Amino acid sequence: MSFLIFIKKIILFSWQKFEYLCYTIFSIFLFSIFFPLYFFLAIISRFTKKDKVGFGPEPLINNVHHKKALSLYGIKTETFVNHIYWLSDDFDIIIKRSLSYIYFIYCLFSYKAIFFYFNGGLLSFAYPNNIFLKKTEPLLLKVAGIKIIMIPYGGDVQNFNAHNDVVYKYAYITDYPTFVKKQMKYIENRVKLWTKYAHWIIAGCDWVNYLPYWDTLMLAHFSVDNNKWFPIETIIPDKFDKTRPLRILHAPNHKAIKGTDFIEKIIAELQAENYPIEYSLVQKVPNDKLVSIVQNADIVIDQLIIGWYGIFALEAMSCKKPVFIYINPELERMYIMAGLLELNELPCVKSDHNTLKTNIINMIDNPSQIGEIGTKSYDFVNKHHSLEYVGKVFSDILDKLGCLN
Repeated sequence: MSFLIFIKKIILFSWQKFEYLCYTIFSIFLFSIFFPLYFFLAIISRFTKKDKVGFGPEPLINNVHHKKALSLYGIKTETFVNHIYWLSDDFDIIIKRSLSYIYFIYCLFSYKAIFFYFNGGLLSFAYPNNIFLKKTEPLLLKVAGIKIIMIPYGGDVQNFNAHNDVVYKYAYITDYPTFVKKQMKYIENRVKLWTKYAHWIIAGCDWVNYLPYWDTLMLAHFSVDNNKWFPIETIIPDKFDKTRPLRILHAPNHKAIKGTDFIEKIIAELQAENYPIEYSLVQKVPNDKLVSIVQNADIVIDQLIIGWYGIFALEAMSCKKPVFIYINPELERMYIMAGLLELNELPCVKSDHNTLKTNIINMIDNPSQIGEIGTKSYDFVNKHHSLEYVGKVFSDILDKLGCLN
C-alpha cells in the first residue's frame, strides 16, 4: 500500500511539473505575440491626446465613489472591471477576462491616468493569466505616458513579512489559510513592482504598515456619497428594555478578521444576563440594500482586530450610527503627528476584546450617547471623507502630475 501511495505521489508531482512547463511555454508564446504589439502601440499612444481618468480593474465600490468625487471637479472619469463581486456591479465598463488583452489597448489610448490597486491592472487579471505580461504592464503604461496612481485597499498589500501583527495574522490564517500560505511572496513582489513604476502612491488606514513608500498620506482614501448614505429619524428611548432593545448590527465581509466569533460570544453573554439586545448579522447584501439596514440599527460593531476603520464604518457613521471598532493606538498617534487628525477627534467607540462588553453595557445604560456620538460621526465623515474632500485630494494629485492641462 505504501508503495502505491509513493507511486501516486511521483505521478502527481510529475504531472504538476508538466502542467507548469506547459503553462510557462504558453506564457512565453503569448508574450512573444502581445508584448511587441503592446510596446509599439504604447509608443504611438504616448503622442495621442487622452481625455479620461480610469479606475480599475478591481471591482470595488470605492471606484464608483471616486468617480463621483472627481466629477465634482469636472474631471472625466471612467470605471472599468473585468470581473464583479456581489457587492456592486455599478461600473461603466464590465468586460470578460478573456477580453482583457484587447481592452488593454483601449486603455492605452483612452486614459491619461489610471488609479490602480496593488494586485495589478488588466494584464494581471487577464485570462489566461500570463506570468510575463503582467510584470511588464506598468512599464507599458509608463511608455504610453499614462500616469500610474496607486491606491491600496487592504488584501492587495497586507504582507506579514513586512509587518508581523500576530493577532491579525492569526485571524487572517483562520479566514484564508491557503491565501496566507501561498500569496505572501506574490503580494510582496507586486508591491515592489508597482511601487517602482508608480508616479504617485496614496497611503492610509493600516496599509502604511505594509507599504515601503507613499507620496500622499490620508486617513483613508474612501469617500462616502451622503446622497445615498444619510441618517433617518430614529427614536431612541430613554431606556432600553425587552419591548425596545438596543439594535446591534454587524456586517462582516471576513468573519475572523473582523472578530465576529468573539463579538457574538459577548452578545450571547449579555443576552444571557438579560440585557435587552437585538442582534443582526448581515453578510453578502448588495450595497444598495444595506443602506436601510444600517439606518434602522442603533449601533454598528465593525471589527476588533485590523486597527483602523474602512468604508463600511464610514457609511455607518454617515448614517449617524456609533461605530464600535478597534483603533491601533500607534496608527492614531501617527495620523495625529501627520496633522491629519486632532487629538481625540475620532468619534468611534474604541473597542477590543477586553472592552467591548463594557462598552455595550455603557451604551445600554446611557442611550443619550447614541445621538451625541452619531452626530460627531456624521461631522467626521463630512470633514474627512466627503466626495468633495477626497475629490480635491485626487484632483490636486492629477494637477501635480500634469493631467489637468
